Amino acid sequence: MKSIENEICVCLAKSNPIETIRQHTDKLINAADKLWKLKYINDETYRLLKIACEYHDYGKVNEKFQSRITKGESFNIKNEIPHGILSMVFLKKDMFNR
Repeated sequence: MKSIENEICVCLAKSNPIETIRQHTDKLINAADKLWKLKYINDETYRLLKIACEYHDYGKVNEKFQSRITKGESFNIKNEIPHGILSMVFLKKDMFNR
């Protein structure tokens, strides 16, 4: 069985420039880290922002998205669920309970 951790390291988030989901996510988390270190956001906002950064593109780990991005095709609402909707499936309730 494939794990999401492995899939985000090989599946693409973007085609121009070519970037895996992991690479793209790490860039976002680094940006969130900078905001927090500069005190633009408080600890709780930072915690939630890191969750959003981590999971926002996990829905791109699906055959239709990967096929579309490698072929340069446009999104077709009749054939594909938006990746943002699919990404929510990976969130767990306890991530938000403190």
